[in-house]
Amino acid sequence: MPVRPATPPATLPVACPASCPAACAQPLLHLDALCWSAPFPGALILFDRLTLQAGAGVLGVIGDEGRGKSALLRLIAGELRPDAGSILIGAPADPVAPRQRLFWCDPQSDRHDGLVARDYLAMQRQGRPGWSEAALAAQLEGFALHEHLDKRLEMLSTGTRRKLRLAAALASGATLVLLDDPGAALDARSQRHLAEALRQHHDAPAGRLIVVTGHDDRLMPAVAPRLSLD
Repeated sequence: MPVRPATPPATLPVACPASCPAACAQPLLHLDALCWSAPFPGALILFDRLTLQAGAGVLGVIGDEGRGKSALLRLIAGELRPDAGSILIGAPADPVAPRQRLFWCDPQSDRHDGLVARDYLAMQRQGRPGWSEAALAAQLEGFALHEHLDKRLEMLSTGTRRKLRLAAALASGATLVLLDDPGAALDARSQRHLAEALRQHHDAPAGRLIVVTGHDDRLMPAVAPRLSLD
Protein backbone atom coordinates (compact mmCIF):
# COMPACT_ATOMS: atom_id res chain seq x y z
CA MET A 1 0.00 0.00 0.00
CA PRO A 2 1.50 3.39 -0.93
CA VAL A 3 2.32 5.80 1.84
CA ARG A 4 -0.15 8.69 2.03
CA PRO A 5 1.70 11.86 3.05
CA ALA A 6 0.02 14.09 5.58
CA THR A 7 -0.66 17.66 4.54
CA PRO A 8 2.03 19.75 6.22
CA PRO A 9 0.52 22.33 8.60
CA ALA A 10 1.44 25.90 7.84
CA THR A 11 4.02 27.75 9.87
CA LEU A 12 2.30 29.01 12.99
CA PRO A 13 3.81 32.03 14.74
CA VAL A 14 2.46 32.23 18.28
CA ALA A 15 2.38 35.65 19.93
CA CYS A 16 2.17 36.51 23.61
CA PRO A 17 -0.78 38.54 24.91
CA ALA A 18 -0.38 42.27 24.42
CA SER A 19 0.15 42.68 28.17
CA CYS A 20 3.11 40.28 28.22
CA PRO A 21 6.64 41.73 28.63
CA ALA A 22 8.59 42.03 25.42
CA ALA A 23 10.92 39.19 26.48
CA CYS A 24 8.00 36.76 26.32
CA ALA A 25 7.58 37.46 22.61
CA GLN A 26 10.73 35.47 21.88
CA PRO A 27 9.99 31.99 20.53
CA LEU A 28 10.38 29.28 23.15
CA LEU A 29 9.75 26.32 20.85
CA HIS A 30 11.19 26.10 17.34
CA LEU A 31 10.28 23.29 14.94
CA ASP A 32 12.13 23.62 11.65
CA ALA A 33 11.03 21.45 8.69
CA LEU A 34 10.21 18.54 11.01
CA CYS A 35 9.57 15.21 9.28
CA TRP A 36 8.54 11.96 10.95
CA SER A 37 6.67 8.75 10.26
CA ALA A 38 6.25 5.70 12.47
CA PRO A 39 9.07 3.15 11.98
CA PHE A 40 7.14 0.38 10.30
CA PRO A 41 6.41 -0.39 6.63
CA GLY A 42 3.58 1.59 5.05
CA ALA A 43 3.31 4.03 7.95
CA LEU A 44 1.63 7.34 7.32
CA ILE A 45 3.94 10.35 7.14
CA LEU A 46 2.52 12.28 10.06
CA PHE A 47 4.79 15.33 9.83
CA ASP A 48 6.11 16.60 6.53
CA ARG A 49 8.27 19.73 6.92
CA LEU A 50 6.30 20.97 9.93
CA THR A 51 7.58 24.41 10.88
CA LEU A 52 6.48 26.28 13.97
CA GLN A 53 7.61 29.02 16.32
CA ALA A 54 5.71 29.33 19.59
CA GLY A 55 6.11 32.01 22.24
CA ALA A 56 5.04 32.09 25.88
CA GLY A 57 1.47 31.17 26.82
CA VAL A 58 -0.61 28.12 25.87
CA LEU A 59 -0.55 26.35 22.51
CA GLY A 60 -3.28 23.84 21.73
CA VAL A 61 -2.51 20.89 19.43
CA ILE A 62 -5.81 19.48 18.18
CA GLY A 63 -6.45 16.33 16.19
CA ASP A 64 -8.28 13.03 15.96
CA GLU A 65 -6.83 9.68 17.00
CA GLY A 66 -3.80 8.68 14.97
CA ARG A 67 -2.95 12.17 13.75
CA GLY A 68 0.28 12.39 15.76
CA LYS A 69 -0.51 14.48 18.84
CA SER A 70 1.34 12.22 21.28
CA ALA A 71 4.10 11.54 18.75
CA LEU A 72 4.72 15.27 18.39
CA LEU A 73 5.18 15.65 22.14
CA ARG A 74 7.51 12.65 22.25
CA LEU A 75 9.56 14.15 19.41
CA ILE A 76 9.85 17.44 21.29
CA ALA A 77 10.74 15.57 24.51
CA GLY A 78 13.47 13.62 22.74
CA GLU A 79 11.84 10.20 23.18
CA LEU A 80 11.49 9.88 19.41
CA ARG A 81 13.98 11.00 16.77
CA PRO A 82 12.76 12.99 13.77
CA ASP A 83 13.49 11.69 10.30
CA ALA A 84 14.58 15.20 9.36
CA GLY A 85 14.42 18.73 10.68
CA SER A 86 15.29 20.20 14.05
CA ILE A 87 13.75 21.05 17.43
CA LEU A 88 14.96 23.82 19.75
CA ILE A 89 13.58 24.57 23.21
CA GLY A 90 14.21 28.06 24.59
CA ALA A 91 16.90 30.45 23.43
CA PRO A 92 20.25 28.97 22.34
CA ALA A 93 22.02 31.15 24.93
CA ASP A 94 19.79 29.98 27.80
CA PRO A 95 22.16 28.88 30.63
CA VAL A 96 19.69 26.21 31.78
CA ALA A 97 20.43 22.79 30.29
CA PRO A 98 18.03 21.88 27.44
CA ARG A 99 16.45 18.94 29.32
CA GLN A 100 15.89 21.15 32.39
CA ARG A 101 13.95 23.58 30.21
CA LEU A 102 11.37 20.87 29.62
CA PHE A 103 8.71 19.11 31.69
CA TRP A 104 7.30 15.98 30.09
CA CYS A 105 5.74 12.98 31.77
CA ASP A 106 4.13 10.27 29.67
CA PRO A 107 0.61 9.86 31.14
CA GLN A 108 0.65 6.17 30.18
CA SER A 109 3.91 5.41 31.98
CA ASP A 110 4.05 3.28 35.16
CA ARG A 111 7.69 4.18 35.75
CA HIS A 112 7.09 5.91 39.09
CA ASP A 113 4.18 3.86 40.38
CA GLY A 114 6.21 2.46 43.30
CA LEU A 115 6.83 5.96 44.73
CA VAL A 116 4.75 7.61 47.43
CA ALA A 117 3.05 10.69 45.97
CA ARG A 118 4.98 13.23 48.06
CA ASP A 119 8.27 11.51 47.14
CA TYR A 120 7.28 11.70 43.48
CA LEU A 121 6.81 15.45 43.88
CA ALA A 122 10.15 15.77 45.68
CA MET A 123 11.84 13.91 42.82
CA GLN A 124 10.26 16.21 40.23
CA ARG A 125 11.40 19.26 42.24
CA GLN A 126 15.08 18.29 41.92
CA GLY A 127 17.10 20.21 39.36
CA ARG A 128 14.29 22.64 38.55
CA PRO A 129 15.37 26.20 39.41
CA GLY A 130 11.96 27.59 38.49
CA TRP A 131 9.98 25.23 40.73
CA SER A 132 7.26 27.09 42.68
CA GLU A 133 6.06 25.79 46.05
CA ALA A 134 3.23 28.32 45.93
CA ALA A 135 2.10 26.96 42.56
CA LEU A 136 2.33 23.40 43.87
CA ALA A 137 0.20 24.30 46.90
CA ALA A 138 -2.42 25.82 44.59
CA GLN A 139 -2.50 22.69 42.43
CA LEU A 140 -2.69 20.30 45.38
CA GLU A 141 -5.66 22.28 46.64
CA GLY A 142 -7.31 22.68 43.25
CA PHE A 143 -6.97 19.00 42.38
CA ALA A 144 -7.88 17.88 45.95
CA LEU A 145 -4.67 15.84 46.30
CA HIS A 146 -3.76 16.35 49.97
CA GLU A 147 -5.41 13.12 51.12
CA HIS A 148 -3.39 11.12 48.59
CA LEU A 149 0.13 12.39 49.33
CA ASP A 150 1.11 9.41 51.51
CA LYS A 151 -0.12 6.79 49.04
CA ARG A 152 1.96 5.05 46.39
CA LEU A 153 1.07 6.00 42.84
CA GLU A 154 0.10 2.39 42.09
CA MET A 155 -2.63 2.72 44.74
CA LEU A 156 -4.17 5.78 43.09
CA SER A 157 -6.84 5.85 40.43
CA THR A 158 -5.86 6.74 36.88
CA GLY A 159 -7.40 10.18 37.30
CA THR A 160 -5.61 10.87 40.58
CA ARG A 161 -2.23 9.83 39.14
CA ARG A 162 -2.88 12.17 36.23
CA LYS A 163 -3.76 15.02 38.61
CA LEU A 164 -0.55 14.46 40.57
CA ARG A 165 1.51 14.69 37.38
CA LEU A 166 -0.38 17.80 36.32
CA ALA A 167 0.34 19.39 39.70
CA ALA A 168 4.06 18.74 39.23
CA ALA A 169 3.97 20.04 35.66
CA LEU A 170 2.22 23.28 36.60
CA ALA A 171 4.60 23.86 39.52
CA SER A 172 7.76 22.95 37.60
CA GLY A 173 8.58 26.41 36.24
CA ALA A 174 9.98 24.73 33.12
CA THR A 175 10.36 26.82 29.97
CA LEU A 176 8.29 24.26 28.09
CA VAL A 177 5.61 22.01 29.62
CA LEU A 178 4.06 19.24 27.51
CA LEU A 179 0.60 17.99 28.52
CA ASP A 180 -0.76 15.06 26.52
CA ASP A 181 -4.58 14.97 26.62
CA PRO A 182 -4.56 16.26 30.22
CA GLY A 183 -8.34 16.23 30.63
CA ALA A 184 -8.63 12.46 30.14
CA ALA A 185 -9.82 10.58 33.25
CA LEU A 186 -10.37 13.82 35.18
CA ASP A 187 -13.60 14.53 37.04
CA ALA A 188 -15.58 17.64 36.11
CA ARG A 189 -14.26 19.68 39.05
CA SER A 190 -10.66 18.90 38.14
CA GLN A 191 -11.29 19.74 34.50
CA ARG A 192 -12.62 23.14 35.54
CA HIS A 193 -9.58 23.71 37.74
CA LEU A 194 -7.21 22.74 34.93
CA ALA A 195 -8.98 25.00 32.44
CA GLU A 196 -8.70 27.92 34.88
CA ALA A 197 -5.02 27.18 35.55
CA LEU A 198 -4.30 27.19 31.80
CA ARG A 199 -6.25 30.44 31.37
CA GLN A 200 -4.28 32.11 34.16
CA HIS A 201 -1.00 30.93 32.66
CA HIS A 202 -1.91 32.22 29.21
CA ASP A 203 -2.85 35.61 30.67
CA ALA A 204 0.46 35.86 32.57
CA PRO A 205 2.86 33.35 30.99
CA ALA A 206 6.09 34.59 32.65
CA GLY A 207 8.23 33.48 29.73
CA ARG A 208 6.93 29.90 29.70
CA LEU A 209 5.00 27.83 27.16
CA ILE A 210 2.52 25.03 27.85
CA VAL A 211 1.64 22.77 24.90
CA VAL A 212 -1.68 20.96 25.39
CA THR A 213 -2.96 18.19 23.12
CA GLY A 214 -6.55 17.01 22.81
CA HIS A 215 -9.34 15.91 20.52
CA ASP A 216 -11.01 19.28 21.08
CA ASP A 217 -10.12 22.59 22.67
CA ARG A 218 -12.61 22.79 25.54
CA LEU A 219 -9.90 23.00 28.21
CA MET A 220 -7.82 25.58 26.37
CA PRO A 221 -8.06 29.36 26.78
CA ALA A 222 -10.35 30.86 24.15
CA VAL A 223 -7.64 33.20 22.86
CA ALA A 224 -4.83 30.63 22.83
CA PRO A 225 -3.53 29.65 19.37
CA ARG A 226 -4.25 26.21 17.96
CA LEU A 227 -2.32 23.87 15.73
CA SER A 228 -4.66 21.47 13.94
CA LEU A 229 -3.22 18.11 12.85
CA ASP A 230 -6.42 16.99 11.05
